[in-house]
Amino acid sequence: MGPNEESHTDFARVRESFDTWADSYDAAVAAGAGVLAGYGRSRLLASRLVTISRGIRVADIGIGTGAFAEIFAEQGAVITGVDISPRMLAICGARHPGWQLLEGNFLRIPLAAGSQDLVISSFAFHELADKERAQAIAECMRIVGPAGRFLLADIMFEDISHLRAARRRLGDTWDEENYALFPELSELAERLGFAIRLEVLSDLHAAALISRR
Repeated sequence: MGPNEESHTDFARVRESFDTWADSYDAAVAAGAGVLAGYGRSRLLASRLVTISRGIRVADIGIGTGAFAEIFAEQGAVITGVDISPRMLAICGARHPGWQLLEGNFLRIPLAAGSQDLVISSFAFHELADKERAQAIAECMRIVGPAGRFLLADIMFEDISHLRAARRRLGDTWDEENYALFPELSELAERLGFAIRLEVLSDLHAAALISRR
């Protein structure tokens, strides 16, 4: 059964997968094969959609080894990382001993309401089943204050035609996961009462900046 057909995310499977992948994760994404081609550039472009001031509280959901959060930490952000994988958190903690790191996922973020100024996430949202996306967005917005925002970067597409074109182009290197489309994210944001800005980062990657109206 493919990701788009699943009713709920098997978080135990995801945890096991990323625990296994953790030690080789950075080398794999640096190689930039398949849907991860241009991963580093897309992270950087996504980070430029927000302005960071020193001391801003940033929570990274699906922090992995910390590559996306590093961009914000370099600008003076105070980082809290959340990840489903204990092994990913161990590697991240060894590199960034000053960061607060917690085990959790998009649907259960172990942080108090309004405790953060910005939520970020890169290349993790596609692990969720369709019906979980609204809950995930609401949960991310729960932990930011009234002026807080959620910056999401991922493998996602303007519409189904762009997704199909990418699938044809990548051929055997295509990884079939539950990639979001702009119309779906726009509809979710509208239904939840949030504003959303969508930006294409490459022919494989895009970003969404979600805020309160």
